[in-house]
Amino acid sequence: IERDSNPWTLVGDQIRDSDQNEAASAVRSSIETVIRVWASEDKSILLESSGGLDSSIVGACLKGTPARLTCATLTTSVPGADEREYASLVADGLGVDLLASELTYGDAKLQFPIAPELVTPAVGPLQYAIDVTMRDIADRENTGSYYSGGGGDTVFGYLTNATPAADAFLAAGLATGLRTVREISEFHQCTYWKAIRLTLRRLASGRRTPHRTDLSLLPRNAPLPDSEPHP
Repeated sequence: IERDSNPWTLVGDQIRDSDQNEAASAVRSSIETVIRVWASEDKSILLESSGGLDSSIVGACLKGTPARLTCATLTTSVPGADEREYASLVADGLGVDLLASELTYGDAKLQFPIAPELVTPAVGPLQYAIDVTMRDIADRENTGSYYSGGGGDTVFGYLTNATPAADAFLAAGLATGLRTVREISEFHQCTYWKAIRLTLRRLASGRRTPHRTDLSLLPRNAPLPDSEPHP
């Protein structure tokens, strides 16, 4: 059976970029095009500039667009959580002031109403506090759209495990794999030997078996299609 959606058709050897510069240029062009097109439609934008990579990329792509921009960042009383030094560089590049609001412990409520327009029925206490604060800023500054770096970790393959090193061994060989192990150990501040042990464990695990289907809420005689393994 031909599947309608198969992720391997997007990353197969026959279409994968062999040149890293070409791959990076394609990603940059796609992100810049999407952000600029949306900015031309949205007119007034609140950018949550966290000071991190993802929101900074969004901010850089907004430069020169016709939209009216407002930059905002959040701080907390926790040491090391103040990113205004980096977020202000983005605001300066866009020629706007950086608005800073402080999140307090009382803002992170454990019980709160879920907005009906959310596509997933789950929001963490910290995300709820961020959303409420940003909504207040948007109302105060009269902005119609909200941009952030949310989702960037997925786009740029940010993983907190040894999978990138395992992929490097399989796709690029020994030298690249060992270099990636070293980079992972430095990034996560663990020993080189722990990083390589976790990488070898990941390589040895192979493909995981699919989850078993839970039929406890269905009648025993209910007709069921045969399940396909994930590609």
